[in-house]
Amino acid sequence: QITFCQPFLVNMVESFNVAKTPSEVGKYVGYLAAGFNAAQLGSSFAWGALSDKFGRKNILLIGVGGTILSVLMLGLSTTFTAALFSRLFCGLINGNSGVLKSFLADITDGTNRVKGFSFIGPAWGLGSVIGPLIGGCLSCTSIFPSLPFLLPCLVAAGIQMISFGLVAAVMKEPYKPPLVTESSSNVDTSSNDVAVAKKEEEG
Repeated sequence: QITFCQPFLVNMVESFNVAKTPSEVGKYVGYLAAGFNAAQLGSSFAWGALSDKFGRKNILLIGVGGTILSVLMLGLSTTFTAALFSRLFCGLINGNSGVLKSFLADITDGTNRVKGFSFIGPAWGLGSVIGPLIGGCLSCTSIFPSLPFLLPCLVAAGIQMISFGLVAAVMKEPYKPPLVTESSSNVDTSSNDVAVAKKEEEG
């Protein structure tokens, strides 16, 4: 969702005719490029809190599903406003990075946590290689002449659909032991004190 659109953002902004001068193209490209990250920065803590309450799997499904929708919106955009909205929406709905790390922390322990987290770097690197190739090689083709950036977005959305299916079918919600509240702890302590007192009286 970050790297695949980078190769064609300049051409996309130029096709919108929003820049009055060539020097303004970079400014509008910057808005599109930064929109996703800025929106994700503002929503990441909220998605992390929601994953604690409703489960990692459910929030990941929302994030991947929202990414699919936003990527298709980007490919169908014919104005700068629509494209910017799609990038902002993608960032707002996508808290996958933090939630995924929380999921890894839930399913690993001190014996394998380092190994589990070591997969994040290669996975990000692989996506950073494949994403720009998709965006650069498939944009501005003759398949959709009126929507020259739709094809790479369709391919990116297809990959996200595979991810959605894998999360839905394979991923299991990690077990979390019930939280011990202060009130329940006090009840347990008082009950233990009563039991000890009875044993002393019987003795």
